[in-house]
Amino acid sequence: SCDNLDNDCDGEIDDLGQTTCGEGQCNHTIDNCMGGILQTCDPFEGADATETCADGIDNDCQNGIDDGCTSITCYLDSDGDGFGDINNSQTIFATVCPTSPLVYVLDSSDCDDSEFWVNPGRTETCDGLDNNCSDPDHTVIDPNEVDEGCDDDMDGYCDNTMQMYNSNSMCPNTSFVVGSDDGKSGDDCDDDGPSANLIFPSSALDDNCDGLDNNCSDPDHTDGIDQDQVDEDSAIEDCPHVCSVINSYVWLGLGDPYNCCGNTSDEQPYQNNEFTPIDLCDDQDASLNDIDNDCDGLANCADPDCLGISPSCPVPCTFEFTLPCVFP
Repeated sequence: SCDNLDNDCDGEIDDLGQTTCGEGQCNHTIDNCMGGILQTCDPFEGADATETCADGIDNDCQNGIDDGCTSITCYLDSDGDGFGDINNSQTIFATVCPTSPLVYVLDSSDCDDSEFWVNPGRTETCDGLDNNCSDPDHTVIDPNEVDEGCDDDMDGYCDNTMQMYNSNSMCPNTSFVVGSDDGKSGDDCDDDGPSANLIFPSSALDDNCDGLDNNCSDPDHTDGIDQDQVDEDSAIEDCPHVCSVINSYVWLGLGDPYNCCGNTSDEQPYQNNEFTPIDLCDDQDASLNDIDNDCDGLANCADPDCLGISPSCPVPCTFEFTLPCVFP
């Protein structure tokens, strides 16, 4: 018994053994009896009130080392674009990633952490880079993922929906001055259509009557093609694309040598394709009143299309008696 006596006569007083208890820094061993008094092992003797993270010690003596601590994995962002390198990381007990001396971020999707203009959040531009990381592995870059969309028809002109920076290697035919034209749009009005390779700014094909705006005289094809700019240079007789009802060619006779739809004004008779949809019945310029705008051989009031439309071309009275005709 614990009475400060050698009850079993073995030469040891109160030899009742020892007890070990406690976790972490509280782990310790005590004698079960000291000075005739039974001892109780306190498992929290020496415990701290809170856990100290990342010190390798169970400070509060319960639930293990770093219990309650929040750890995050951060990735090095060498180029400062907000996207990190998955191959360079550290796990720390914190709620935010460190920014000094090196910048770390929670994102790990940067395919090239040495280039600020390359990350998955970028829009592809024409600059010789895979801006949007469409090839996620840049160990060996797939050339098909560099400047994709810049020149799909391979005619040497950049798509006018794409912006250009740094270089002009993909589009050597589009004018670009390094350092001055950064952010400039391309000039190819059709880079991916079925006939895109026949359509580019300096094309000489706009006189071949193929129904295309070959030379991009309408620079924006995304909202439909201005039919006045289709084959506008064609001298081919009866070219159906030059003069059609969807065009708005009107010869105003202002000294140019062309009639309604491209052929010379002294050519007689007019070809089948030489017309415009309507005569200008009441030309604002009195000197133009005799112009046959729609090439039907009749001008102004002599053209039945103008009767009743222009104040100067009233509908003739057909009554048996004559009264002044009042134009409505």
